[in-house]
Amino acid sequence: MQDTNCGRVPPAGRLASPPPTARQSVASIDPLWYQQSREARSFLIVPGIGDGGTAHWQNHWRAILPKAHALLPRRRDSIDLEEWAAAISRAATAMDRPLVIAHSFGCIAALIAAESGADLGGALLVAPVDVQEVGISVRLARRRLAFPSVLVASTNDPWLKLVSAGELASVLGSRFVPLRDAGHINAESGFGPWPEGLQLLREIAQGAERARASAHAN
Repeated sequence: MQDTNCGRVPPAGRLASPPPTARQSVASIDPLWYQQSREARSFLIVPGIGDGGTAHWQNHWRAILPKAHALLPRRRDSIDLEEWAAAISRAATAMDRPLVIAHSFGCIAALIAAESGADLGGALLVAPVDVQEVGISVRLARRRLAFPSVLVASTNDPWLKLVSAGELASVLGSRFVPLRDAGHINAESGFGPWPEGLQLLREIAQGAERARASAHAN
């Protein structure tokens, strides 16, 4: 099974450095967000089976978010979701409750990590895959997440029906953001820098800070 989000992939658990070719193209997306994010917590980017190439919005974001790291699966053509989820959990512990930015199969790995108790601060889940439709059996979180989250899905994503995406968002307690005719919400669908997505990430970061402040107050 191949994901449409593919590219050169480092070994599982290895944090990939930002692609230098993306830096100039996104430097002026949102100066306010860029400046504010300098003081924000870390970001853990979890792509699909591959890294999507430099045109993919996740790779654009890696170039501008100061504390962003990417965690990719071991192979570009197949994936051990349990192994990948364990790598996410380890990275989350080392990074102090990062905000996860996941796409495609990466969303599933992140949800498995959350179900296993990964210490995450928030999550942007974009175009998750319907694991049942592709014949994968995993321990997927089917309860409200303990952190702020947004789930973004498309009306014509070949990997997940919109109604299923909405149901998943409801179960997880995620804000649901449907996009019309956005495909798999990747570079092939025309999603390059995607500043609107950055605004969703900003909302999650603000929600995570409110949650942290409330916890400290109590």
